[in-house]
Amino acid sequence: MKIKCGLVNGKKNFIAEIAIDNTPPTAIFNEFSSSDGKSTAKLTLSEPIRPVNGWDSSSFGLVLSKQFFNPISYFLPITDFAQNSSEILIDIKNATAISLNYGTYDAYSALSIVTAGKISTPNTISSNSICKAESLFINLADSLNSNVLLGRAYVHTYWGENASAICRHSGITYHHGYNPVPNSDWLYVGRDRIAHFREKIFSQLGGIGMNHTTTTSSNVFSPIPAEIAQQYLFGISGIQFKFQNNSNFSVVYQSYIKDIGWLKASSDGEENFYQHNKPISSLRINIVPTTEKQYLINFWNRDIGTNHIN
Repeated sequence: MKIKCGLVNGKKNFIAEIAIDNTPPTAIFNEFSSSDGKSTAKLTLSEPIRPVNGWDSSSFGLVLSKQFFNPISYFLPITDFAQNSSEILIDIKNATAISLNYGTYDAYSALSIVTAGKISTPNTISSNSICKAESLFINLADSLNSNVLLGRAYVHTYWGENASAICRHSGITYHHGYNPVPNSDWLYVGRDRIAHFREKIFSQLGGIGMNHTTTTSSNVFSPIPAEIAQQYLFGISGIQFKFQNNSNFSVVYQSYIKDIGWLKASSDGEENFYQHNKPISSLRINIVPTTEKQYLINFWNRDIGTNHIN
């Protein structure tokens, strides 16, 4: 937009033309995959923008690029030199160098495995089911050989403190409170508490059968009364994940609770929970370059308190 100003000073007139840029920058996103399982995101910009941390700039500032190792979706904010801002959807679909797989069992849905930030059991959300996530299965395939993922989960049981039981599927023992125990311990994903599902190896947190009328493995504790078991009050209520000695990647995770909605997303060892006696219905987890962590958190946090499943 141009503004013309007529200035009168005695016998002289001055015409000034001032150009004001109030147009937000735009970009075209493309993903380019390579044979090593990595993908490069390329943004072709409508105008030069301010530098974006972690992204490479070329073609006189009109092209941004960044390498990704696994599928991920989030909005990247960009700002031009006139302070106009917009968001560009980064949607990496074909990267396979890092493959995070996980699934939850809730006595409502058959166990299915998802990956890369997908919702573990979306039908428990869409149906408003009372069922809770009794068990979490997770593994990590990493062609970089540099990512050691650690995990913990808080398990809320009918029997309370010092109680334990055996998963009906895997035979793995789980405990009331944080698993693994003692509380200072973390599970090495893909190495500890191994369970098999569809010929693949997973680490397991929690245990199937938590809402059945049964006793614990030691038969010390009383069976769950049928009317209580049918309310599905027990399951995983808190999760934590982090990388061991890796500053290049972060892990982001978020839980869904019936009647509460999505919680705020957590990352890198933070506990994600509402109440320890309020088990989750579903969750999502993803791995992201550390420079992009806050963008993914902001993207997921748009769902806080909702029942969005996309």
